Amino acid sequence: MNETNPEQNEAGSQRRNRAITSAIATSLASKIGTVVLQFVSIPIAYRTLGEETFGLYATIAVSIGTVILFQIGIGPALTHGISRALTAKDDLLEKQYFSTSWFLLLILTLIGGLVAGLVLTFVPLTFFFGEHYAGLEPKLLPGLWLALGIVLLEIILSHTERAREGFLQVHINNTFGAAGNILGAITIAIGIHYFQTIEFLIIAIFGTRALARIANTIHLFLQRPDLAPKLQYFEKPLSREMLSDGFAFTVSQSLTGIIEINGCGLLVARFGGRLPWASFKSSCSSPV
Repeated sequence: MNETNPEQNEAGSQRRNRAITSAIATSLASKIGTVVLQFVSIPIAYRTLGEETFGLYATIAVSIGTVILFQIGIGPALTHGISRALTAKDDLLEKQYFSTSWFLLLILTLIGGLVAGLVLTFVPLTFFFGEHYAGLEPKLLPGLWLALGIVLLEIILSHTERAREGFLQVHINNTFGAAGNILGAITIAIGIHYFQTIEFLIIAIFGTRALARIANTIHLFLQRPDLAPKLQYFEKPLSREMLSDGFAFTVSQSLTGIIEINGCGLLVARFGGRLPWASFKSSCSSPV
């Protein structure tokens, strides 16, 4: 059995303490960015677009948000796996967890996109939202397709954030997240006066968030080019483990949030129409 090296333990402890301190400090910046987006730019968009149009945007946002369930909790399973590999100082295992989860997430995202696309193509919108939305397909469908594409991209890019959590780099996630929120707020505050459309609001909120995740991913690969996903690092045993852990997480955590927020929102939209849904959405803690 290997003897414990006190110097290595001390160095590891100091690194974890620095990571925690950085995470707390940058979390404040991230929260400020979220507050700016929620309490400054969203009310501006609400007043500029009007209650009915904002209600349509809110309907799109909550509907597309349900697509995240197709991740089946791969992200948290990745964080757990990377943490184990980091503790064991096993670089190969880190690559295997990273590549295995990336390919799994890509497959699940494509399946989710296909299912959502088939629903948008063949199922009448009134089936989900009620007769209040009859005749609004020309306004809703372009926004739904746009939001679906951006959210699918976001799901794949969220892989970077979950990996960073395993590497104790939450502070980097917070920094990019704050930048994305502030960029979104600025984009809405300035652009909504010139582009008063649902599509612009989707790009300003979803698009800037995706842009921040793209930057985060590029930064990670500049730091660790060896983490680039490769099929040679895909491991079937790890994939079964991650699917099992991820499914348990989804059932216990994500599914509850979807039911509480998205489910209630869709009921408001279905039985109340666009105006009550706009009020419900504008009062939610999350802008999307």
